[in-house]
Amino acid sequence: MPSARAHFQRAVELEQRGDRGGAAREYSAAMAVGDDDVTGTAAYNLGNLLADEGNTAAAADAWYTAVNAAPSAVTPSAAFNLANAYASDADTGFATALYEMAAQLGSPELRAQALVNRGNMHAAHGAADAALADYSRVVQLGPPQYTQAARIQAAAVHAAAGRGAEAVRLLTEASRGPGRREAATAQFNLGNLHADLGDRNRARTAYVAALDSGIPDMAARAGINLGNMLRDARDMTGAKAAYARAVAAAGPEFSAWALNEQGAGFAAAGDHVAAEESFRRAVEAGGSSVAMAQLNLGVALKDQGRVAEARKTWSALLAAGDPQVRDRAQAFLRQYRS
Repeated sequence: MPSARAHFQRAVELEQRGDRGGAAREYSAAMAVGDDDVTGTAAYNLGNLLADEGNTAAAADAWYTAVNAAPSAVTPSAAFNLANAYASDADTGFATALYEMAAQLGSPELRAQALVNRGNMHAAHGAADAALADYSRVVQLGPPQYTQAARIQAAAVHAAAGRGAEAVRLLTEASRGPGRREAATAQFNLGNLHADLGDRNRARTAYVAALDSGIPDMAARAGINLGNMLRDARDMTGAKAAYARAVAAAGPEFSAWALNEQGAGFAAAGDHVAAEESFRRAVEAGGSSVAMAQLNLGVALKDQGRVAEARKTWSALLAAGDPQVRDRAQAFLRQYRS
């Protein structure tokens, strides 16, 4: 009878070759032998494999076995993965304990990840004080690359509670950290916060900093929000410049989204010709925003009195994969018959 270690080594070989089914069987066989030195690692690897296959329930069962096996190098990571699984199922009590296990036993990086994730879980369930306590531990203990994320999340909790000044302080600190994406996110959030507080000058400064970050999605979102803010302030020259920068910064992956948002900004300002041009460019750019851009293109055509063209545009969406877009297209077709 093969040993647990032999089954485990065979599982690793099969997984490396892409035979995931065979690897799963061998990991399970290794666990069945009952060797304390192998069971935990085999269960952990099996859980990861099953999670990659989308079998989250079976993955959680495997990680549970790993957590309860003899302590090993994989125990903290198994606890972290299992905590994430329970958190997604709203089992906050068990997830809380598992995140703490990962934080206590894991590396500094895993500790920070566990505390940030637990803080996010608490925040999502309205436990603001518990969330802030977890974020604070990350800020105090590091590592530095995780303190930015903790400050950003803590700022969101404070902002939701009406503590704008504390949120501004945390976001300002996060914007000065080493992570470029985190710094851009902090600047974007800071722009939104200043805008909500009515300070357009500081909002503009923060949005421009996010635009200058070189992070395509954050730069595009910042440019669109800046454009909308300037449009609402009746500065269409500034708004058009911001929209143009957003589209330029978005890059191929986010250009359709940015063009669609630019079109929405022009439509809100009553410039339906410019909106039509933006929506057409968004449709041509391709990507996940195309259906919504096509729906909006129909509206821009309708607003110019070109109902027949609008109906043709909406009719093309009746086979759209997005049911929300399809339903709205059907509603427009019923409303505008000629």
